[in-house]
Amino acid sequence: KLLETGGGLKKASHYFQKEAFLLYNVDIISDIDLSALINYHSKHKPIATLVVRDRKTKRYLLFDKKNELSGWKNIESGEEIIIKENITNRALAFSGIHIVDPKIFDLMPEKDKFSMIELYLEVGKNHPVLAYIDSQSDWMDVGKIEQLKQLDSK
Repeated sequence: KLLETGGGLKKASHYFQKEAFLLYNVDIISDIDLSALINYHSKHKPIATLVVRDRKTKRYLLFDKKNELSGWKNIESGEEIIIKENITNRALAFSGIHIVDPKIFDLMPEKDKFSMIELYLEVGKNHPVLAYIDSQSDWMDVGKIEQLKQLDSK
């Protein structure tokens, strides 16, 4: 049974109960400085820290001036989810790299199948979900054959 990203993590939650942990999508290649990311998360202590970039995509996460998650937008369909009203939003692309506090397991829905973005949008209403803006590292999504071919040509 496919559980999506959130459901899969929920099923494996017994492995991640003691301290914050790194989630790194398997189809992402990056040379991000993970130590700097971990230090940022440790300093601010949010429920989750999401690595984001200023790049073109169809779906964006929206962040306020304090770099807290405030919504999500699909520019192709026009669909938008706003979790914090009346603020200035900055649209950034999620990189597939995040650090999560194990307290998030207590906030997960009862259902088995859900995405991490869906979870962050719900949890972000009452708990800080922060952006870690990465503009220094190389980053590539290799989840499709065309993208793997691009990597092979480098």
